[in-house]
Amino acid sequence: MGRTLHYKFKPANGKFTPKQLEKLYDVGKIWFERCKWTCEAISIRPYDVYPNWEAPQNYKCQVGWEILNKRWDELSKQNLHPNEISKLLVKEKIANFFHSRWSEDPKYGFGGFTKTGGNELNSLQVVLALTAASKVVKNAVISLHDEGRLLKCGIVIQNGLAMPDEEDIDSNISYLLGKALFDKSYKDHKEQFIELSKELYNMKERYRSNTYPPEPSYEITEFCRPINIEDFEDYPEYNAGQIMAGFEGEYFGLSSKDAESESYKMIALLQKLLPDGVKVNIASKIEKK
Repeated sequence: MGRTLHYKFKPANGKFTPKQLEKLYDVGKIWFERCKWTCEAISIRPYDVYPNWEAPQNYKCQVGWEILNKRWDELSKQNLHPNEISKLLVKEKIANFFHSRWSEDPKYGFGGFTKTGGNELNSLQVVLALTAASKVVKNAVISLHDEGRLLKCGIVIQNGLAMPDEEDIDSNISYLLGKALFDKSYKDHKEQFIELSKELYNMKERYRSNTYPPEPSYEITEFCRPINIEDFEDYPEYNAGQIMAGFEGEYFGLSSKDAESESYKMIALLQKLLPDGVKVNIASKIEKK
């Protein structure tokens, strides 16, 4: 049931300003603090850092992190933004940047990922956090790929709206068909991979834009797959609410409560975190047969 959501931020006009990078970090912090996370939490960190292992004092992993965290706490008392703290830690040779494979400088783009532990509500929180970030910083173009099945396909989000990520779809189709047709170890999955390829192709054609590059113009829910009990037929003891909240409700302590009711309460909180003008019909994600 495990999965990871991968995302990357690119500036629509070629470069993020320092203020825009601060706003993106701040949106991630709000969603990190106000949501309930069961695996990893959303992390929008343009200037993510790790200990400088080449520093003489960092002869052990634990020591390196202790030094970094201690200095971080000291700088935090100066009311500096975390982006600036990261830069200072690198300047002081206490830390190094996690350079993105898309850009050596976050102002030209950066990426991240969140493991969601096969929990649909966790995955939804990531999607909505990124949607909120795109509304707060309209210069942000956010590509999102889901290793699981919450999203029908990879998408590009801008200003609260989305379009299929055609480059990601083409890459996935090539992979699936390559495995289905030429890799004998996947022979038992041949029909499944071919059907998935058709599904992805149809998504691209259905929402194909007449503009280039495509301009995001659809609500996020166009690309969210409703939770269907039949998808979990191997787990007949779970209802839709439990699937939404985590099996047996253990993630949110719902085992002795009405899991579905508690899930909707969490959904109501998520709606409040979204910026004005972003309408997402999240409740349609639970589908009963």
